[in-house]
Amino acid sequence: MRDPRTLDESAVPLSIDNEVESVAFLNEDLLAVGVGKESLSEAPSAEALCILRAVDGSLLHRRPLAFPSGTLVPFGPDLVLALHSHPRLLSALDGSVALEWPHLDTGKQTSSIIHHIGALPVFAKHPNRPMFAVADAPKITVITVT
Repeated sequence: MRDPRTLDESAVPLSIDNEVESVAFLNEDLLAVGVGKESLSEAPSAEALCILRAVDGSLLHRRPLAFPSGTLVPFGPDLVLALHSHPRLLSALDGSVALEWPHLDTGKQTSSIIHHIGALPVFAKHPNRPMFAVADAPKITVITVT
């Protein structure tokens, strides 16, 4: 890029004012956005899962979470996997936890700045099936959601 400052602003204005932790495409039209407690406004805020239209950034709904979302991974049209601390399968419609695996460590990442949190466990989502894997030496755990 000739001018890296072009990355400082979004071409699509987002209708949220919280710190964005992660974004994932649910499909061609919808974004799942995990936001943290930090807000650009003075109003108190909480972690949340937001669903936005990709074309214009408009907010369809915001669902509070009792935990940071961390990295988000799409998991079907109405589900998203949140990876902070351990995997949680969230409903994109209401933010509820459909399934979770507290015995699997997936790290504490809440942004692209990770130098202070140590190495992250290796994670992989199957491209076509409802499966994912987490590597935790000396084993790899494969989860199939049915």
